[in-house]
Amino acid sequence: MNIRVATILLLGLTLASCSLDVPRIVDTPVRHGMTSKELIATFGAPLSIHTKPDGSQEWTYRFATTEQSSGTAAGWYDPRYSTGEDTSQSISFEKSVVHLSPALEVTGEIPEGRILGKR
Repeated sequence: MNIRVATILLLGLTLASCSLDVPRIVDTPVRHGMTSKELIATFGAPLSIHTKPDGSQEWTYRFATTEQSSGTAAGWYDPRYSTGEDTSQSISFEKSVVHLSPALEVTGEIPEGRILGKR
């Protein structure tokens, strides 16, 4: 393949991947009293919104929780040559509801974890 064509293709793929709306775990936690505008500005639009008869709303987001574990490595181990420490992290995702009052402010129990947002 011609080097010029390969360079143009690589540049095109790079630019295309930059414009994708890739979800990421947002470090900012959900807090009581946050408004609907603050939620959208911080985490992006929810997966779904359910409005109740009293005007309150339930916004569904995907939450991520992480769990870290560490220990000694299995198998051959000689303290003269290595420390043998092993660390791993697992991430779990689940849909959870954020409750908003009729004034559209976060209220009630806040799910554990961080929101997987698009901002």
